[in-house]
Amino acid sequence: MLSLMAGCATSTLSSTEASQYANLSVDEFLRTRFKDRQSLEVGGTIRYLAYFNDANFRQLERPTVELWNFCRAGGGKLTRTEAHTGDPVGSYYTSPIAAAMMGRAAAARAGRPDLAADTAVQAVLINDQVNASLGAAEARKVFAVVREKGAYGTWECEYADASRPAWRASILPIAYAPPREPGNDLTNHRMIIEVAASKR
Repeated sequence: MLSLMAGCATSTLSSTEASQYANLSVDEFLRTRFKDRQSLEVGGTIRYLAYFNDANFRQLERPTVELWNFCRAGGGKLTRTEAHTGDPVGSYYTSPIAAAMMGRAAAARAGRPDLAADTAVQAVLINDQVNASLGAAEARKVFAVVREKGAYGTWECEYADASRPAWRASILPIAYAPPREPGNDLTNHRMIIEVAASKR
């Protein structure tokens, strides 16, 4: 079960603030909350671009925290029905050239052509020295912690009020891009997180 911690990121919806969205459908909620420069709606799904580093990882769990708080605000209970165990960060640093091809394709599919070329270029430039760098190691560690907390997978929300429709959501990390300045610990790693929801 996801362990929710009070975050300092002002962009993440708190449990108290979630009450103002309690009467929305899950689709309306996602379109309202993820209507910003980091989000893009593609074919009924939200593609959220999360920036993170070893000191700030809140954006990696933002979609899950917000859906959790939204479900609870309406009197519901959110249960994870399937865990996601993939590791785009580890895959990228294990085989940067192969990851360049996959990352470029995933970024393009996600409607982020701005990341597609950048991902490919950065992957080709990564060598053994960068692969073993603190930045790479920390990115892998941070992502693993968030994943192990249970942030990714398939979730179901059921409400105590039977008239309120239950819903299902999947929250999956689908593409990773390294910092634009490898070796600079102050620059952010980037992860595209796909969020899709439907009535159950």
